[in-house]
Amino acid sequence: VTVRELGNVQLLDQDTVSFITDAPAPTVRVMIEGSRIGPSVLIADRDTSLCTLLDHVAIDPLLANPRGVFLLRPSLAAQQMRVINEALDRVERQLFFATSATTGVAAIRASEANLVSSYIQRARRTQPEGRLVVTDRNGRCADVRLQDGDIVVIPERVQTVLVAGEVRAPQAVVWRPDMRIEDYVARAGGFAERGSDNTVMIRKASGELVLDPQEGPSPGDELIALPRLDPKNFQIATDLFSLIYQSALSARVFWN
Repeated sequence: VTVRELGNVQLLDQDTVSFITDAPAPTVRVMIEGSRIGPSVLIADRDTSLCTLLDHVAIDPLLANPRGVFLLRPSLAAQQMRVINEALDRVERQLFFATSATTGVAAIRASEANLVSSYIQRARRTQPEGRLVVTDRNGRCADVRLQDGDIVVIPERVQTVLVAGEVRAPQAVVWRPDMRIEDYVARAGGFAERGSDNTVMIRKASGELVLDPQEGPSPGDELIALPRLDPKNFQIATDLFSLIYQSALSARVFWN
């Protein structure tokens, strides 16, 4: 019933009356994190776009990196988690329902299944961050409508490049305009055994991925050396490789 109709309703002993909102909220609550000046929580109209909101956020241009602004969205994190779980389910079905022609092949499959099952258990504990790339390489903002609970992150301006993945000593390297990709890899000890100069990607500060970089990284970027897998070693190597980096990208976690 409506609040007005409630006055004509007879209430009995131990009845419970709950008042609920039967209309969408006219505003959304957005949090601001990172290098900013001013409040960390903003209330905006439901149709407010990210670009409009950023016009009302003060920053120090010497400390903030407006080209690297990105959005963390809880609903997107839930979608990423669902995609990862679906991929894990496909790998499990491929492992445990595959047929083996000989006893030797069956033994190999059992060994593969034990290794992959161990990783699957770890992958299911992955917590995606729900990052949404909202700026291009030129720093232009995408006209994305904000949702309640969004977190706008304005990264701090840094002068380093993080070198991670299949390198011998993952570390942050000071950015220099004359350094190339191979120079950054060399500063991190060179490629590890599974690394290769043909499997390198750059993740910008905004989260944008450059899978075949022709230029060196910019300050604040991550240079990631991907592993080189021989498909002859694992019959499901392609699916597993895709799953590993899908999980890692969604949670921003890379390891050797």
